[in-house]
Amino acid sequence: MFENNPVDVSQPSAGTADRPARPQLRDEDFRPLERKLVTLRTVFAFIPFGIMFLSGLVLAVAIGEARWLGGLIALAALVLFIANAVAIRLSYRFWGYAVRQHDLTVRKGVILRSVISVPFNRVQHAAVQSGPIERALGLSTIKVFTAGGAGADLSIEGLSTETAEQLKNHILHSVSELRQTTS
Repeated sequence: MFENNPVDVSQPSAGTADRPARPQLRDEDFRPLERKLVTLRTVFAFIPFGIMFLSGLVLAVAIGEARWLGGLIALAALVLFIANAVAIRLSYRFWGYAVRQHDLTVRKGVILRSVISVPFNRVQHAAVQSGPIERALGLSTIKVFTAGGAGADLSIEGLSTETAEQLKNHILHSVSELRQTTS
């Protein structure tokens, strides 16, 4: 399932005369996350904005003279929730992961883009986790831990549970093969 993607290695990075050129990742190298991740993120965003909205409504009813303040808080919560939901939907197309021969790469973010690669030779272990809402949506998160890290060095949320388990097994198999070839 996680076969190697063909990647362009024709352009070596500057200053890498003693290191082999690293293949560049293209947009098509990244696999998309499950669309249900948008639902999950929207549900998690609803909680604080919902509390803020309800607080505004309570203030609007409880405060006689300053009803406008409670209404303003409720309106602000509603506008912020809608803006956040739109941002989640727009950013979904930039989320993804790539599995290559020697590493796992994750990208996320629209304005502040983040691309994180973890070489398999640095991986200590991988774990699949899911909370109650994730389980209800059939989603899981894989966390990859490397040597010297206090926590997960890389995590990919929004994978189907089956894909997360397959990816974990692929990572652990790749790590095992690397350790056998280096010993």
